[in-house]
Amino acid sequence: MLIQSIDRAFYLLEQLSAAGSDGLSLGALAQSSGLNPPTARNLLATLVQLGYVVQPSGRGNYVLSDRLSFKTPGDRDTNLASFATPKLQQLSALVNETIVFSILRNDHRKTLVAMESQHSLRVSAQEGLDDHFYQTATGRSLLSQLTPTELKTFLRKHGLPGEKWPDVNSEQDLKRELDEIKRNGYVSISKGMVRALAVPVVFTKGKPRGALGLHYPSGRYPTAKIPGFIDNLNQTARKIQQWS
Repeated sequence: MLIQSIDRAFYLLEQLSAAGSDGLSLGALAQSSGLNPPTARNLLATLVQLGYVVQPSGRGNYVLSDRLSFKTPGDRDTNLASFATPKLQQLSALVNETIVFSILRNDHRKTLVAMESQHSLRVSAQEGLDDHFYQTATGRSLLSQLTPTELKTFLRKHGLPGEKWPDVNSEQDLKRELDEIKRNGYVSISKGMVRALAVPVVFTKGKPRGALGLHYPSGRYPTAKIPGFIDNLNQTARKIQQWS
C-alpha cells in the first residue's frame, strides 16, 4: 500500500511538473490520474506539508514548489519537443490534420507536442501526461516497443485494457496484437467518427521510446489514403530520430 501511495504521489508530481507555473486543479489531477478526489486531496495535502507542492493563493491550482523540480528529464523533454516542433509543423502543413508526438515517460504516456488541424471539423489533442495507452494509437505504438519483461511490469501496474481495447481479453491477446503492430510498422484505429494512425519514433538506447500520431475525422478520406499518411508519418519520424 505504501509503494502504491508513493507511485501515485510521484505521478501527481510529474503531472504538476508538466503543467509548469499554471499548475493543475484538484479535479484535473484526480481525473487524469484515475484517483478519486479525496485520495488525490490527501496525497496533495501531504506533498504540501512536505514543501514539494504549494497553492499560491491558498486555494485553486496546485504547483510544484521551488524545492522540487524534475530538471533532468524535463529539460531533455523540452529539448526534444523543440527539436521536433519544426518537423511536425512541416507535417502539419502537408496533411492539415491533427498531429501528436508522444513518448514513454516513467510508465506514462507524455504528449510533448500536439498540433490541431485548421479544419472546422477536427480532432482535438492535448499535451501532457496521461495513461491512455490502450485506447490511443500512439499509446499502442509505445507499448509495441516494450521488451517482454517491460510489458509484464507494465501489466502488473496497469492491468489488461478491458473495454479500452475490445480485442484484448488476456495477456496472450495483448502480445498478439502488439506483435502485429510491430510487423505492420504502424497502428490504425477507427473509433466512432475518428481515425487514428501512429508510427514508432525509435531513438538510440538511453533515449525515450516515441510515437508519432495522426488523427482525423474518418469520413474525410477513404481508407486508400492511409498508406500515404503512414508514409508521411514515417518520413517525419525519421527526421525526429536524428535528435541527439
